[in-house]
Amino acid sequence: MKYFKIIVLLALITLTANTFAQEIIYPTTVGELTAEATIKGHGNVSGLIDGEEARIETITFQNTEFQTATVIKEEMVINGKIIYPQHILDEFGNKYLLFHINENGDFNYEISASVTRKALVFGVTDYDINESSENVKSYTEPSEKVESTSTEILTLTKNKIVGNSFVSTLNQTVDWVNDYVEYASGDDFRKYYLEQYSAVQTLINKKGVCDEFANLGAAILRAKKIPTRLAIGLTYDGLDWGNHAWIEVYHEKLKKWIPSDPTFREAGFVDAMHLKLGSFDDVTNSKAKCFYPGTATCTIENPEDLPYVKIISKAYMANVQIDSNITNLTAGTWNAVPITITNITTSLLSIPVRIRDIKDVLVQDKKKSAILEAGENETFIFKVMPKIFLEDNQLAKGTLVFNSLSTPYEKEVTVVPGNTIDDGDLVVEDITPIAHEGTLKIQITSTNYYSEDKNIQIKIQGANYSNTESENIPAFSTKTVTKEMANYEMTTYDINITTPNKLFFTKIIPVKSKSTTPITPRASNVIEQKLAPGEEKGVIQKIVDTPVAIILGILAGIIVSLFGMFLVNKRYV
Repeated sequence: MKYFKIIVLLALITLTANTFAQEIIYPTTVGELTAEATIKGHGNVSGLIDGEEARIETITFQNTEFQTATVIKEEMVINGKIIYPQHILDEFGNKYLLFHINENGDFNYEISASVTRKALVFGVTDYDINESSENVKSYTEPSEKVESTSTEILTLTKNKIVGNSFVSTLNQTVDWVNDYVEYASGDDFRKYYLEQYSAVQTLINKKGVCDEFANLGAAILRAKKIPTRLAIGLTYDGLDWGNHAWIEVYHEKLKKWIPSDPTFREAGFVDAMHLKLGSFDDVTNSKAKCFYPGTATCTIENPEDLPYVKIISKAYMANVQIDSNITNLTAGTWNAVPITITNITTSLLSIPVRIRDIKDVLVQDKKKSAILEAGENETFIFKVMPKIFLEDNQLAKGTLVFNSLSTPYEKEVTVVPGNTIDDGDLVVEDITPIAHEGTLKIQITSTNYYSEDKNIQIKIQGANYSNTESENIPAFSTKTVTKEMANYEMTTYDINITTPNKLFFTKIIPVKSKSTTPITPRASNVIEQKLAPGEEKGVIQKIVDTPVAIILGILAGIIVSLFGMFLVNKRYV
């Protein structure tokens, strides 16, 4: 009689998203969504005198090609009184709520809407990147957090993003940023949650949350002369809803902005769990604004509560078909698991596929991507190792689950006993150049899939430079080593890396910035706003009327002397 040892390879647990219990949902799979979303904020106004007022401007849900938002509630409460907003449009065409406050006190505001969202996966026509249309050319220029003309970004782009194909450039950028940047956790999460780090800072820190992923991706694409803007909104990360940032790139042939998300490895689309609030040239311009007389103070606090989203209905995408003939896995060794993805649409698609984390199973390279024509298919090979010991009379049952542009694909497998074989691999995952402050750093990331430590040899050769060193990579681990060259030359450097079974080779060519003008934060306390259709004209007025304030304004010569401003931007994923 055989005995069956049941081992759960993946536990499907019902999670609670905020205060609404629902099934587990993973990014990249949802094609349609209807939900009720609520955002709250609070702050304080003090020092106003009779006849003065403060103004709060905060963004609200937009109607777009992908999204329809119906207002449920838009109001502010101060000292027990309800204030209803006017609607205005900013310079980017985003809809804002404008609250006029004429008394001192603590205030709370709430924005609720019923949002219907579709993941419009573009059938993108490819083309060679060229000069952009004048109306979007400004989005190829650097901004405060997107230093696309810096030495760091130009060197990175020159060496990592090859070619001039729009589709290839977008996919290379999204995939590389997704692989390179480590999503912050623990104490680091709060650090990145409270700040917004620029593209160059993210390249150096190699860590961040959604803003950092978006800033770095935007900088690379702008360096390649693709108009790119930053989008903000809410999304679901598989555990919670939270504030989010992603990117939108302009397609010159379609004359459209196409969303993409480096955080979730989505190129040419974002899934329907992205509820959009607005688009900007820089994330700093997405912050809530408070305008007030110079004699008063106004603050908008950073609320700790996550946005509340109640899912009414959802539907998975149906853009690809997934299949696999795998039935058995052998314990203690690496197994090749073939997954065939077929594009069942009539258009070219950028298709990500990911295997979910599995208890007691190691996986090499969990994330893969492909660009497939209509009807085309590709077979991905995932290597997995069940790290369990089975007797000859034992078996294990489990489920492998894959996410792509479809309903999650589940494959039942049986794990059978086998002789443990150290048939691993040592892979050089990435070689990234960082040219920063007169030093060229060659950052090399390797993963050792062997059950014992292995060494790699790194040789760097330039016109007047040569260095060879050995590095130890521990078993079943990933390690990043950095080789630095101070006062490097503008020449080609050959990088040769020898592993136990392979030779990796690449060239690094440093690039210097052509711009000598530092990027300065632009004034964001502009008073004049474009009115939304249907609004009364003349609702936007300068706030400070006192002669003293006017004199101060003339002496200073800038609006900043008339207005103080405190900006916040709560971020989560």
